[in-house]
Amino acid sequence: MDYVGSPPLGRSDPESRTARCVDEREKSVTHDLRIERLLDASPAELFDAFVDPAAMQDWWRIDATWEVHIAESDVRVGGATSLTFGSPGTLCTEVMSYAEVDRPHRLRFADEFIAPDGSRTHTEVAVTFEAIGAKTRMTIVQTGFPSAERRDRHENGWPRFLNRLYRLAAERLQ
Repeated sequence: MDYVGSPPLGRSDPESRTARCVDEREKSVTHDLRIERLLDASPAELFDAFVDPAAMQDWWRIDATWEVHIAESDVRVGGATSLTFGSPGTLCTEVMSYAEVDRPHRLRFADEFIAPDGSRTHTEVAVTFEAIGAKTRMTIVQTGFPSAERRDRHENGWPRFLNRLYRLAAERLQ
């Protein structure tokens, strides 16, 4: 609980000297994440690489020791992609349940991330692919993190995955 309010100088009524208790739930603090990249590929190429299971096998593997197992891939409204990834012994699971699929412009999904210790993070993710000349602005907005610490763990992971996605899209163009 925070205490808000100090009496204005010169006021003498009792109400002005009473601290008001504010419950933390009344505050609207959010721990959202927004990442933008301008990439040398078309929206369709990036969208397809983002959701294609064969491509995901590559861009989700951020180093040679990582494993990536895709248990399910049903990219449609009401469908889901479920995968397990990470170093042996420290595998994470991610389930993306699609609420919007608008190829090649936008994906929106509920994301359930399960860490190796079993802790879970439920967020909402929107990914947009906007043509900017011959490039694409890819924007990821992930909302609903329960804390800044959990958000920061994802913020540190996304760039590594996106660097691999970009390289994969560039290789497909050659």
